[in-house]
Amino acid sequence: MNKPLVSVVMSTYNEEKYVLASINSILNQTYENIEIIIVDDASTDNTVSLIENIATDKIRLYINDTNKKLAHNLNFAISKAKGKYVARMDADDISRRERIETQVEYLEKHKDVDVVASYAKTFGDSDIIKKSPCTHEGIKAALLFTNPLCHPTVMFRKSSIDFGYDESCAAGQDYELWARIIDRKKFSVLSDVLLDYRVIKRQRNPSYLQLQKASALRAKKYLFDKLFSYERNVFWDTFKSLVDVDFTDFEPKTQEQMKSIVAFADQLIETNKLKKVFDEHELIKALSTTVFQQWYLSFLKTDVSSKIFMKSNYVRALRQETVLMKMKVIYKLGKKKILK
Repeated sequence: MNKPLVSVVMSTYNEEKYVLASINSILNQTYENIEIIIVDDASTDNTVSLIENIATDKIRLYINDTNKKLAHNLNFAISKAKGKYVARMDADDISRRERIETQVEYLEKHKDVDVVASYAKTFGDSDIIKKSPCTHEGIKAALLFTNPLCHPTVMFRKSSIDFGYDESCAAGQDYELWARIIDRKKFSVLSDVLLDYRVIKRQRNPSYLQLQKASALRAKKYLFDKLFSYERNVFWDTFKSLVDVDFTDFEPKTQEQMKSIVAFADQLIETNKLKKVFDEHELIKALSTTVFQQWYLSFLKTDVSSKIFMKSNYVRALRQETVLMKMKVIYKLGKKKILK
């Protein structure tokens, strides 16, 4: 097989604890035709010296005099990339040895795909498999409600890059980008776990979460407006209430609020039937998961009835294992409540 060059782009800022492990996970790939482009964002620790001491000619290091933030650094790194493909990598994560080879093989075989990501396994303060819909239509539908892609698993086709990260986004730059380009680039996700994704406490900083939330709403608005361009003022507040399950400041819904959410979900599906923005089957799956999360989180914290969700159109669309897993937790809390 032809071995096209892959440019791995990374931004670093005070990552002396983790950066060597991250870089070594790229240098030790089964795929060897790689360059690593690193933009250091004015680190004040030993990050730069650690990188400079790595004995390889595969690394190109650029050092900012001032802190310019992630979106700027990634745009700059991509502009310097010489590879046929551009792979994202974070300075505190670990790429599995076959990651680059697997993604290159996929893109070489699927010439119509512009962006490919993969599953990831979290470690540190979390231990789960980060999954996503694998098809383009599934990814697009999921983007209306959440960011389904694990950013450092992504690989781009360089010839397809006629876009950039929005440098006005202080957080969640990837979500904003995916929502902006989903209608003109083809996405795919591999169900292989190709990255170990570090979850650390600083990612839960309240101010940073608020920046993420603002950026996420901006991304969701791109897709929301395709459905409700003329009715935005009527439905926007209900939509925001529906999609706020991504964040730790979730507010449990009352009985009446849940009824409104389910009614809005019905309206969303009917509107999509007319405008055909999303694949209907994929939209129902994504919407069902979101409605279920709203009901489930509210159910755990309030006296909202189970009947609102269990009698809706959305319970049937959920994967059976998802429902069973949640029901086990609910039954442990008390059987009486679920029978309301």
